[in-house]
Amino acid sequence: MPTIKISRAELFYELRGQGPTMCHLHGGTVGRSHFALLSPILAERFQVLDFDLRGVGDSASDPMPDSLSDWAEDTVELLDALGIDRVSLHGSSAGGLVALEFAAKYPQRIDHLIVSCIHARQDDADRLRRCIRAALTDASDPEALLAWYKFMFFSRGYLETAQAGDAIALLHRMAETMQAAHLRTPSGGPRTDVDMSAVLERIALPTLVIAGSQDITIPFNGGPSGIGPTEMARRLRGQIAVVDAGHLALIERPHEVAEIITCWIDGAPFRHSNEITRVHARDEQQSDRK
Repeated sequence: MPTIKISRAELFYELRGQGPTMCHLHGGTVGRSHFALLSPILAERFQVLDFDLRGVGDSASDPMPDSLSDWAEDTVELLDALGIDRVSLHGSSAGGLVALEFAAKYPQRIDHLIVSCIHARQDDADRLRRCIRAALTDASDPEALLAWYKFMFFSRGYLETAQAGDAIALLHRMAETMQAAHLRTPSGGPRTDVDMSAVLERIALPTLVIAGSQDITIPFNGGPSGIGPTEMARRLRGQIAVVDAGHLALIERPHEVAEIITCWIDGAPFRHSNEITRVHARDEQQSDRK
């Protein structure tokens, strides 16, 4: 297995394809499997870098860090060790929060910023969701917890397809790695219920926000107290693409997501763009208020 030693960890990584580098940051304890269906498609156009964040998957020899910032610093160390100067950075779910941290600290290392299925500040409904998840975790009922994740992460239609079996197997692995990671990391790892609104203000990069139209974990329009994908795109002066999928849109719709990312980077229109994309900018919002 290809691994590389950085200052605080030994990270497992994979490089595939040729061209400009696309670096992926996975969600939580899912590991690089989060991009297992998307990366081979993007590798037809990019050099794709997938790796397991410190404390997760095959990079689990070291405990998870305590902050998202630590994961961002691990990422820049990995890029330095591999001799990669600039990347298009794509973070999904919790990895999207790491991508925002990275973009705020190291904008000179990014050509394009892509975040999918994340919000920058939780709303009241998300606080309730976290309470339910914590209760299920504390109850030590793995079947109930797995059922919860299936319900929260996938759209109803996808759950009834033949492809859902492989995706559910991924959730099994995620549950196993989560338990192992928490045994090594008493703090539970980085908090993901943080307010990233100040971080958004420090980012001035071309940004694409991808959201699932059926994502009940991170809906594209959250409650007023939160900053969901739609509001994130507005604050970042970016573009939002809404895909017909749940929270793990990269698994449900990998070809559609790959097409959206590639077209956006190329400056080309998306297929069915009138249906799945909208542009939000601060200036437009301000002019609407006048």
